[in-house]
Amino acid sequence: MVFGSIAGAPSGQLLVKLSLSAGTMRLEASSADSCIATEEIAIDFDGEDAEIGFNSRYVLDVVSKIEGDKVRLAISDPGSPAVLTDPSDPSILMILMPMRV
Repeated sequence: MVFGSIAGAPSGQLLVKLSLSAGTMRLEASSADSCIATEEIAIDFDGEDAEIGFNSRYVLDVVSKIEGDKVRLAISDPGSPAVLTDPSDPSILMILMPMRV
């Protein structure tokens, strides 16, 4: 699993890249010199294909706050902040700033 690989990775800045396409999201965690983990999951997505990257530590912080088994991710473009919400708790609203992919 990607998140387990991130948590167990050596310190340093890791990138989590999300590649979105119709019905699928590919998550890839990598350091500057190697890919650590990749996972593909089915999602409800019908926008244009996009890639967006985030600092892994911030992704872990956000994921740790989600209590349900789903996350809603809203992006307008890969250079803009992403808005994450927990569908099971409407009071949870988080913003993630992207990194260049």
